[in-house]
Amino acid sequence: MMKNIFTICLTLAIGGPAFGLNHHLEPAPDTDAVKLFQCVKYKDQDEIAPCAVPKIIQVKGPCACEDSCDCCKPSDCCKPCDCCKCCEPKCVSIKICVPPCGCEEVTVSKDGTQVRYDYGEYAVDIRVKDDHIEVDYQD
Repeated sequence: MMKNIFTICLTLAIGGPAFGLNHHLEPAPDTDAVKLFQCVKYKDQDEIAPCAVPKIIQVKGPCACEDSCDCCKPSDCCKPCDCCKCCEPKCVSIKICVPPCGCEEVTVSKDGTQVRYDYGEYAVDIRVKDDHIEVDYQD
């Protein structure tokens, strides 16, 4: 079940099948029209690529319930935090900054908690933690 949900998340994030990556990406939606997940910690922002452009992606939500649960008991589903609740969507939208070339290689961990957008000299690592998402820029 989890693999199928993650495949959907990744498909939405990159605009194509999860394992047959389609690099002909559609333009990112306007951030005013997309509700962005708020518990995101950005690291090493000084390592963002020059002339980077914003990109909206979807990743596994930190508090997404693994399977069905009783929403009256949030502690049964996930670690409580200020910005997420039981039965949150399995996928959440976040904004990252990427080089404008669009020539990326996307790698994903088996459980979907680690995603890397690699642009050669620059990369963006996304890690789904218990109560937030960490975006770490690499140069």
